[in-house]
Amino acid sequence: MRRALAPFLLILGVLFGVAAPAGAAGALTWSPAASVETGKALSTVACPSTTLCVAGGANDTIAVTADPAGGAWSSGAATVSGSTGTVTALTCPTATLCIAGDDAGHLLVSTNPAGGASTWTATTYAGARFNDLSCSSASSCVATDPLGSKVWSTGTPGNAASWTSKPSAQQAWNSVSCTPSFCVASSALWVYYSTSASAAPAAWTASKIVPFNGSSYSNRLTAVACTAAPACVVGDDIGDALFATKKPSGVASDWSSTAFQQVSNLSCAPDSTGLCVGSSVYGGFVFSSTDPAGGSGTWSSTDHVLGAGMNVADVSCPTSSLCVAVGGGSTSGLAAVATAGGGGAPTPTPTPTPTGDPTPVVAPTPTPAPVVGGSIAPPSGPSLGTVGGSPGLAAGSGTTFAVSGNAVSFLLQSASNATGTVTVSTGAAVTASAARATKKTTKKKPKAVILGTATFTLVANVKKTVMLKLNATGRKQLAAKRKLKVFVTITGKTSAGTKTQATSSATLTLKKASKH
Repeated sequence: MRRALAPFLLILGVLFGVAAPAGAAGALTWSPAASVETGKALSTVACPSTTLCVAGGANDTIAVTADPAGGAWSSGAATVSGSTGTVTALTCPTATLCIAGDDAGHLLVSTNPAGGASTWTATTYAGARFNDLSCSSASSCVATDPLGSKVWSTGTPGNAASWTSKPSAQQAWNSVSCTPSFCVASSALWVYYSTSASAAPAAWTASKIVPFNGSSYSNRLTAVACTAAPACVVGDDIGDALFATKKPSGVASDWSSTAFQQVSNLSCAPDSTGLCVGSSVYGGFVFSSTDPAGGSGTWSSTDHVLGAGMNVADVSCPTSSLCVAVGGGSTSGLAAVATAGGGGAPTPTPTPTPTGDPTPVVAPTPTPAPVVGGSIAPPSGPSLGTVGGSPGLAAGSGTTFAVSGNAVSFLLQSASNATGTVTVSTGAAVTASAARATKKTTKKKPKAVILGTATFTLVANVKKTVMLKLNATGRKQLAAKRKLKVFVTITGKTSAGTKTQATSSATLTLKKASKH
């Protein structure tokens, strides 16, 4: 099930170290997002070919384009008659067959998906709530219904009335991915494997791949995607991990986990390149790899694919050189296109090399993907880098940010594995030299008041959202002043032992909670 995701309140790009791992896949190159006239954000997309993409959204709206590489989407997208849910699952095994499922128990089928609303038929299954669909072929498909703890399947997907359900094995299934030779599904803790999409759930091989840490299970599996290579990846939305295998046979020992970002959706291209893409549960960026089971170092990510503050709900790639992402805001659908993926290490973002006293520098006119913490390492040692806010945020740009509630979120990235802390303070910058007064100092420096601190662990080239909760002092000061001048300090240490620290001023503005 697609989730409504809160927009980022504060986003800072962070980069430790110099270069990406040698095997890292290049980030997809995304075009500016185009509007899709649906009146609501799009929630899912399926592209069976380079000449057809189909997307779904609220009120069982279907939007279509015959030119995914940049052509217009259907204006005033058609709404399927007799169906009033939100399309939450969509698959098109061929260009002449698409099946959609919604959160109100409807299965929608069309053998001419670009033909308008009249070509779609809706069949109601009372109590069902579809959240994923996948087909191993045009004649065998499977759907998941976690709230009903059922698995739906059929051998004639073009006939919506032919779908039948059986109780899901072990736990309710969250996601499913099928290739022509096998299918893999995921639940909160388990993965399931079958060579037949229409096999009863009890016939699928089940393996629990989420480890028990002694007191609880720290992961919750969400999305799954597989390539024909074969390789499969499963993401989770609470444990910051990615599980992967090159032997999808349902054996737990074949799966390995690596630290990663929270994951909401995954999709793989059907060709032999092995390209897989996904989006974060926070919705702001898309990550990709041509070696999805090769570890976190093979993944790279692109931020603000649909624009600042816009959530990415789903991504589909008909080939390794064409991907389409959809999502949007509360009143409009958006779609963005990546016309080229690829291998090779991503090019690091250039950062000015500081000279003289390594005093933190506030970035001038905001530019995309500002960087903190040493993207260039001069001979004398690691650069302190720059600090600045991301441009184009709904909450403001530069170093002014809106805060809703008590939490501030940071989007961090490192070129190598790193750990550290993010601190928000008032009164003085929290730097290594802030507490040292020289003999010539005549005025007493104001004492730094900590308003909140958060720790982070970063995996090379994988963006991660870190939530920092304001403490009681921070909440009180912001509530009293509405606008609060603060200092943001990011201190980090790479796996090689290199330490970096950077501080910059910013303004937090209290924002009233929106009413729905």
